[in-house]
Amino acid sequence: MVKRFARQWGQSAARILRGFALLSFVALVGLPAAAFAQNKQAVANEGTALEVLLPVAGAYCAYRNEDFVSYATRFAGQEITIEAAKRAAGNSNWNQRPDGNSNGIMSGHTGAAVFGASYLNHRCISAPVGRALVDGLAVYVGYSRVAADRHTIGQVLAGALVGYAFENLSVDVSSHQVAVKFRYNF
Repeated sequence: MVKRFARQWGQSAARILRGFALLSFVALVGLPAAAFAQNKQAVANEGTALEVLLPVAGAYCAYRNEDFVSYATRFAGQEITIEAAKRAAGNSNWNQRPDGNSNGIMSGHTGAAVFGASYLNHRCISAPVGRALVDGLAVYVGYSRVAADRHTIGQVLAGALVGYAFENLSVDVSSHQVAVKFRYNF
């Protein structure tokens, strides 16, 4: 009975991931075309939706891989680093957004999207087409931030770098210690 339940649950998870891949494909093909026809706010909203979807999909995969604590710890570290950099930069020129607001030093949206996409590609998706689709969605998030005048290209690249770096940290949490290592996955 346990084997049957595990097999059914695994099949359900596979269907969910296939659905995510299909949704990703539709988004990758449809969103850029829609972006040219829509206003900046609509593009920003699409990027924000993907900024949530990619890390949530990565968290689900981490849970399935029994790696959720490490995933969540690294994701939180990435978010804290970006927010701390924004606060530390204050009103400096390099912290200014194209729309005139501050706290633009790194794109948190892009960092989160790249973090989720990188995890999915390194540990969950083996098909090259699937990996390309997930990467395309993360790139679209960065594009949406520039198109909506929320960040410069440099700020988007800085956020992407932080997201990728934190996803490639290895964090092992036990009752006695926390071990942090950096791995190279190119």
